[in-house]
Amino acid sequence: MRNPICFVGIDGSGKTTLALRLVRQLKRSNVKCRYVWFRQTYFLSLPYLALCRLGGLTKVYHRGSTVWKEHHFRAGLLAFVWVLLQLFDVCLLHMAKIRLPMSRGYVVVCDRYIHDMLVDIMVDIEGHRTCAELAGHVMMTLIPGSALVFLVDVDEETAFKRKQDIPDISYLRIRRASYHRFANLENVHILREGESCVAFRNLGFKLSNY
Repeated sequence: MRNPICFVGIDGSGKTTLALRLVRQLKRSNVKCRYVWFRQTYFLSLPYLALCRLGGLTKVYHRGSTVWKEHHFRAGLLAFVWVLLQLFDVCLLHMAKIRLPMSRGYVVVCDRYIHDMLVDIMVDIEGHRTCAELAGHVMMTLIPGSALVFLVDVDEETAFKRKQDIPDISYLRIRRASYHRFANLENVHILREGESCVAFRNLGFKLSNY
């Protein structure tokens, strides 16, 4: 079974550009591959979000004509329920978008992955360490051991200029600090601007064994 190649990081870091560039390179090499945008698809979470929106737990930001929503589940019970629903939804999403294509022989190139989901959860339930650890432990078990994960790291100012749907720069600072917690994981490689060519050469070597 082929393992996924994933690009994670803050909004505006260039994940989509790199993922699509890699897909084109793989297709030119006649490698069977599939691009996947691994963003949260709400299943059980949707009615919960609707209730929380009515209760004022979802903050709505405006930047120009763009509307951005952010959840704030600070109470213990709210945080615990949110984590359980997210775990269920992520497991379903992973099965449909990652495991199924892999079982059919595709190299799956992910634009966002489990790490992005965890960062969102950590921000949503800030202060509830036990819930965050539960989510982290379960979600990390979904990741194949030999997955290639690239943390695309750019400074917050650069990312903020690239994206018009980000409420403010503090939004990026909080998330970038959370992403750096993954930097010491064995299968996570830091990818900074200008390093994509080197990374893709390394990928080409690894993919030659597929």
